[in-house]
Amino acid sequence: VVADDEEEEEEEEKPEEDVEEPKAPELLPIPSNQIVYFPFESAELTDAAQNELREVIKIMASRQDVTVELRGHTDRRGTESYNDDLSARRAKAVMDFLTKNQISGSKIKMLYFGEKQLVSSGSTSQEHQKNRRVEIEYKRTN
Repeated sequence: VVADDEEEEEEEEKPEEDVEEPKAPELLPIPSNQIVYFPFESAELTDAAQNELREVIKIMASRQDVTVELRGHTDRRGTESYNDDLSARRAKAVMDFLTKNQISGSKIKMLYFGEKQLVSSGSTSQEHQKNRRVEIEYKRTN
């Protein structure tokens, strides 16, 4: 009889340990448009541009309800056909960076405008720099 009592004591329920539920990834806020800038006559991403794009990647990785539209631009120096090509190469450089960092190409739309949408019409190097850009516009899919 004593042996049965000992077995019953061992079978008593042990208190459950607190087990944390896995947390859903944090949804980062969707910012207004972001812009990456380029050197003169270049479609190469600078370190600053890559840092900006890493922020885009974080946002897109945290949100399944977001796509981006990339809009490539140039300053007004150069021929129209050259600037159209350069703005396309800039947008593609941004797209390539995003896709190489696990962002699906299906979530990216690429447009280019050459010199057709200047944000600065001045002639100084600082004013030209404002035009050498790719704008990144976030779009909600839901």
